[in-house]
Amino acid sequence: MYTLKNQYAESDDEKRHNLDKAEELIVRAAAADHNNPLFQVNAGFFKHRKGKTEEALAYYKRAIAIDDTLFDAWFNLGDLYVREKQWDLAKQTYQFIESKDPSYNNLHLNMGRMYQEMGDINRALSEFERETQINPGNIQSYINRSYVFIDRRDWRSAANELETALKVDPNQIELRYNLAVSYMNLGQFGQARQCIEQVLARNPGYDKAQQTMALLNRIRPQ
Repeated sequence: MYTLKNQYAESDDEKRHNLDKAEELIVRAAAADHNNPLFQVNAGFFKHRKGKTEEALAYYKRAIAIDDTLFDAWFNLGDLYVREKQWDLAKQTYQFIESKDPSYNNLHLNMGRMYQEMGDINRALSEFERETQINPGNIQSYINRSYVFIDRRDWRSAANELETALKVDPNQIELRYNLAVSYMNLGQFGQARQCIEQVLARNPGYDKAQQTMALLNRIRPQ
């Protein structure tokens, strides 16, 4: 998906105003130049984020009609189909990208999310794993796999995924907290305490970490 980045901190109202203004400009550009696929796909993105499905669909299809190698348009189209739970169309769209560019960034991540929503958890795990093989720095794939394992109470596998994710980005406080919980369920209380201490060092007001530390102190007082 296309995203907008601003270098200055903004209030929520300012962000909404600026995004609305950007949408207006992009939609005007797409209307003025029907043959520019990038204008079409970006206009589709803005409609997509506002839930205007039919308008977004029209823009994405127009972009693809102009240039069917513009995989960003296909990718966004697949995401739209997933949100609408049109699973067959979503699979066909993602599979088309895969046939042309199997290493397209976030493709298997999105396919994994799709299968997760469909209830095919094993296939979801497989797609998340493929994303990590293609892009080992994509932390979201490890996060998604960890949550699947946490839901299954497979604490060892969850810990493995979280440990890997934290090697990619050590500053993810929520992941470090989840790792502490995984260690606790594995009976590795010393490692759990170390994780909680690291969380509290970064954010002393983190309520869940404070509660977990209190629990650890009851289980294994220092």
